[in-house]
Formats: sequence, C-alpha cells, structure tokens
Amino acid sequence: MITVTTLVDFPPEEIRCIEIAVQHETTGKLYQGAVEVAQVVINRTNSSNYPNTPCAVIYQKHQFTNIRRTTKVSQKARDATAKALESYKDGTANKKIIAFHSLKTAPKSWHKLHLVLRKGDHMFYSKEP
Repeated sequence: MITVTTLVDFPPEEIRCIEIAVQHETTGKLYQGAVEVAQVVINRTNSSNYPNTPCAVIYQKHQFTNIRRTTKVSQKARDATAKALESYKDGTANKKIIAFHSLKTAPKSWHKLHLVLRKGDHMFYSKEP
C-alpha cells in the first residue's frame, strides 16, 4: 500500500501526468471538480485495481481517452493538481473517489459504483458506500 507521504512525493514527471489528466478532463469547464479529478488519479495509484503511478493510470487502456503527453497544461490544471496533492498532506483529500464522468456521459457499467459527490460538470464515485 502506498503511504500518504509517497502520494504527495510523486516525481515531477508523474505530477505532470496528473496535470495532463486534469487539463484534458476539465478544459472549458469551471474549476469545480478539477481538484477531485486529480484526486481520482492519485487514489487509483493506491488501489490494487489500477496501476501504481499517475502516468500508468492515465495512459491505461480504456480509462482516459485522447490524452497526449504533449498536452499543454494550464495554470488552472497546475493549481488544481497542487491543491489535490496538498489535500493529502492536510488530511482533507477525498480518498474514496476512484471514478468520475461528465454530466454529458453516463456509463452504463457504473451502476455498481456509489455516487459520492457532484462538482461542476462532474459526478464522482467510489466502490463502497
């Protein structure tokens, strides 16, 4: 199991992958939800159901679509990622959320997950209630 210290001490290239995911998933949307998107990526690294690094998580087949390593990252994505990482240090991270989708999409297979919260244009889920 990865410790909180490990979670907030990702190397820069792994933090960049979190920023890329946040950028890709929240472009053109409100800041709400961006921190939680970063937390989903981080939480997945701590789950035996997903790879154990942010880059492996976001490039995992059939998880995040159309993400490119060359994505330009906005200050909003950097700030949201930094705030998410800080939330693990200060104990405010939502460690349960492991999945999300935008309000425009509702994956049919997600009926097994439990809705935790809605932020902006995103719904966030956990595996357990």
